[in-house]
Amino acid sequence: MSQILSPLPTRPEPEKATSLERLPTSSFQVPHESAIAHVGGEAKFVDDLPSSKDEVWVDYIPSSSAHGKILGHNFEELKQIPGILGIFTFQDLPGNNHFGNIISDEPFLAENRVHYVGQPVAVIASENEEAALVAEKSPFEIEELEPVSPSIRLWPKKSFWEFAEK
Repeated sequence: MSQILSPLPTRPEPEKATSLERLPTSSFQVPHESAIAHVGGEAKFVDDLPSSKDEVWVDYIPSSSAHGKILGHNFEELKQIPGILGIFTFQDLPGNNHFGNIISDEPFLAENRVHYVGQPVAVIASENEEAALVAEKSPFEIEELEPVSPSIRLWPKKSFWEFAEK
């Protein structure tokens, strides 16, 4: 597939607005940097790339509970599985364990509670996918709590997220 690409126009410098003026707007559209490759079927994705020598496989251990308190786990046993390089919980992460597009309120790894089925509880580093799949099925102890669903019945409980209770 051959295309002649014209250079992308440069974005005009915005005018400085005072506190009483609206910010200037423009109908100028900047195309996504890989849009042509995506539309043309030529985009490269991680799964399209070949594995490299000594590559580390990374996966995670998901929560099987919709809402619960993490009581304990024995990840030391998992570290004995052939091919497992390490198991990491939120306590092993340097810095902040939260992220978010606007407000960083979503935990990367569950801390003391899980809030949905599939929520990452621990990260697995292994030599291959097979070892990670064995570790991924590791049980850990969770005290089941009443699932929290977004409905009007939760308003009196003020049980939207436990972050407010910290």
